[in-house]
Amino acid sequence: MEDPLVELGRQLEAARKSKGWSARMAAERARISPVYLRTLENGKNPNTGKPSQPTPEILVRVATALNLDPESLLTLAGHDAKGVLNDESLPAVNDVRAALDRMSSMANRVGDLHPFIRDRAVSEVERFAADFRRLANGSFRCLPEEEPQLTRTALKGSTKSIKAVSFGDEEWWLGDRGSIYLDYHDRLPATVKVQRIFLVQEEWWERLKPVFRRHEDAGVEWRVLAPREVAPQYQKDFVVYDDRLLRSVPLGPVSSAEFKPAIFTQDRLEIEQAVEEFEYLQTVVDSYYIDRDRLL
Repeated sequence: MEDPLVELGRQLEAARKSKGWSARMAAERARISPVYLRTLENGKNPNTGKPSQPTPEILVRVATALNLDPESLLTLAGHDAKGVLNDESLPAVNDVRAALDRMSSMANRVGDLHPFIRDRAVSEVERFAADFRRLANGSFRCLPEEEPQLTRTALKGSTKSIKAVSFGDEEWWLGDRGSIYLDYHDRLPATVKVQRIFLVQEEWWERLKPVFRRHEDAGVEWRVLAPREVAPQYQKDFVVYDDRLLRSVPLGPVSSAEFKPAIFTQDRLEIEQAVEEFEYLQTVVDSYYIDRDRLL
């Protein structure tokens, strides 16, 4: 019985030749190397002689480039075709690739630009490339004015838990943005467990009573601790969403009580460290008797 990967390769080669494309032309459209495309067409690795099974992602790209049915190709390659094609991340991946392709197609116009505009274009693309590289690696640094909306979006997307440490946010909580942020807490599903530790100097506790009461009314498990009770490395502002996404504030002075920069990341090590720091702060809070009723 013929190996399905050999039949897969035969279909790829036939589709490519029907278009009159060389292996290089087809490979460029699928964003793979011509050598790898020929390996797929042969149905086996020429170095090992063993079948060469492409990943679902590559197969979908090749199918799109050659106008073939991706479900049929995925099935021939032994993948769960329906599971792959129903993957919610696939449209986003394709949208990103399409956007990058559009940028690539515009690159030829740069040579016709005035030197001043051309230099700006190069500078903007380099900055975009650096930002996109960080995004592709699972991290994103937002501008201060972007932070409120992005933080609310992350909050609304939570389904299980939110672990937060508030530090240096006293005026923010007392302002309109803090109040709006708490409104979103009221709308969270009951299944989301929200915990927040306030690292706040004692002189602020009295003024923050309305904020504490709002947390109590929203069902948030809140605690308060004076920053002097912990080492400086724990005096930071961060939120962990569902133990899968971390929002932190870069170290350094914040120029505005209303806006602050933030970094969002899905880096597992950073998230695990933040969760450990949160749990440590909980143990410190538990070691002190604080009359919560006095703060409400």
